[in-house]
Amino acid sequence: NPPDGSLECGSSLHGFPPGQRLSEIIDRPAMSTLIEVRVKPRSSRSCILGCESGIWQVALHSPPDGGRANSELLRLLSEALDIPVSHLDIQGGSKSRNKRVSIETLDQREVILRLNRQLE
Repeated sequence: NPPDGSLECGSSLHGFPPGQRLSEIIDRPAMSTLIEVRVKPRSSRSCILGCESGIWQVALHSPPDGGRANSELLRLLSEALDIPVSHLDIQGGSKSRNKRVSIETLDQREVILRLNRQLE
């Protein structure tokens, strides 16, 4: 991690240059973190692709129809972060590919560590 204490996402091992900052993740009071996510619905499989310019890239098998992709996103993040779906909420972008997801009970550092473990 950089000397200023800020956190980074991805690594050269996962195709992301070292030193890339997660400027879009915002720590919030009461152990809650907000992350920016860009979803790619109708993908061949569902997985976390990585972090690019502070935005987590997520492939989802479900189409965006009827909120199915949103539900799948929350289930995927729930599994990746090892927290209940009830601790996740889409705060913005429910009808867009660009979303803001609130994560309760985890701080920024723990969210980054857990999501980075999921990179394929």
